[in-house]
Amino acid sequence: MSGEDEYTNAAREGHRAVGRYVIEFSQLFFRMRTVIEHRLNTDPPQLGMLVMGEATAQPIANVFFSMCRLVGNLDSDEEAIARALSNAVAEAIKTRNDVAHGDWFVGWGAIDGPPEPPTLQRTKPQRKDGALVQYVWNIEDLDQMADDLLDLTGLVSAFGNLCVGLHPRQQEEEIRVRDILILQDGKVLREGPRA
Repeated sequence: MSGEDEYTNAAREGHRAVGRYVIEFSQLFFRMRTVIEHRLNTDPPQLGMLVMGEATAQPIANVFFSMCRLVGNLDSDEEAIARALSNAVAEAIKTRNDVAHGDWFVGWGAIDGPPEPPTLQRTKPQRKDGALVQYVWNIEDLDQMADDLLDLTGLVSAFGNLCVGLHPRQQEEEIRVRDILILQDGKVLREGPRA
């Protein structure tokens, strides 16, 4: 493979991986907005969509978790699950902000050497540990980050649907958050007694 082909391929794979991450992040917030909109049960349904339509990530997360707490009648174990999921979403927002607002270098490298892995530089003057932060993520790292978002989306979606009474199994049986989700070693898992 010629050097140009190697760089072109590296750039394509880097763009694909970054794009996949961005799409998975958008799905996380689409699912949270969907739970909010369905619970609001407006007539017509588009009214609920309008309310949340221009909200950014953190306000959507705030409304989502507040709504779940308000109507979910959470016990202490379920509240711990809510905190863990909320913290994971907050971390995802921080990472996505860097991904979306940083400067990417994809498919770059020395002319006589292999392409460098995707590199992100983010300058934030208010950071106490240094204004410039650089992340170097290989394609596998970026794909794992997207996979992690996909998993988080499934957990957050299940949590929200259980809290607001939209889980499909709630039509047939009384089922709570703790029946599907558990907190183990600080991580939320879909391993409750009825999962």
